[in-house]
Amino acid sequence: MAETVIINNLSTSEVSYIVHELKSQGLVINQDFDFFFHPAQQPRWDDDTNKFVPKHTRFVFYKDSRATWFALKYGQ
Repeated sequence: MAETVIINNLSTSEVSYIVHELKSQGLVINQDFDFFFHPAQQPRWDDDTNKFVPKHTRFVFYKDSRATWFALKYGQ
């Protein structure tokens, strides 16, 4: 089962650094994790949740233990 960790307000360079760090630890994109960068100059309105969504990056891990480690290290 996939676990998702969302981190708000990361710059593109911060996201690149985190992805590089994960890959240097041997994790493989589309196998161990995926990430989705949602840039926004201003928060955008989400009709599904009826609230504003800030700029964020969503990291998806396919092993729960990796998601827990990641959330402890990078979570807000």
